[in-house]
Amino acid sequence: MDVFFIIPAYNEAERIAPILETVKKTNYPFIVIDDGSTDSTADTARRYGKVIVHPKNKGKGAALQTGIAHLPECEYVAIMDADGEKKIQDYLRAFKVIDKSDCLIGRRDISRSSERRMLNLFGAWWIRTATGYMLADPFSGFIIIRKDLLERLRITANGFEIELNLLLECFAHGANVKEVLISHHPTKKTHLKRNDYRNITCFFDDWILQHLDMYQGWKRYFLSLSVSLGHKLCDCRRFSQTGRSR
Repeated sequence: MDVFFIIPAYNEAERIAPILETVKKTNYPFIVIDDGSTDSTADTARRYGKVIVHPKNKGKGAALQTGIAHLPECEYVAIMDADGEKKIQDYLRAFKVIDKSDCLIGRRDISRSSERRMLNLFGAWWIRTATGYMLADPFSGFIIIRKDLLERLRITANGFEIELNLLLECFAHGANVKEVLISHHPTKKTHLKRNDYRNITCFFDDWILQHLDMYQGWKRYFLSLSVSLGHKLCDCRRFSQTGRSR
């Protein structure tokens, strides 16, 4: 199977070595995007393969955009976090069923925190309402997607809104998105902050308002009313002006 891995990393010097070692053993090519780490993440990663370094921290979405800009010829792109929560075995199993869909999202068997569970609960409902995708864990970070599809998507998110950005754009392009059960190995460390939850909400509201012409009938009325209200409550106008950052 012709797959290329993009591995965004931020201050993961303590965890990234065993991850890259397991990926390298599969002989699948990969690139690490060091998103302005202040530790030795980049130096550690260079022992295993190609690394591109952002001079300053720009966000997970920005790191993925850099990775996408440096894709070689391949059929599929696998996105893998550098924190050790996802295992290569799950990707190898998913590769066996990816031919039945344009994009596969990993569904974790557990959630790390009450905030994450709440994000998944509401996020899954809103994504199902807006796109019809039946995803229980839309923000898992486990993504396998056709390269030709990925390169057609309009990716603008710089922060943790990137997974939402990908899903909404997949819907806009009529892509078939499914989920696959994966194992979960939670770490104590997280880069997700409270403001990131608001940014995810604002990105959704912005995107829906810009694509209302895709909807008809009650769904257009409901989404228009809901996201307009949410846009005001979350002060998303300021979010739109200042950009989408981590």
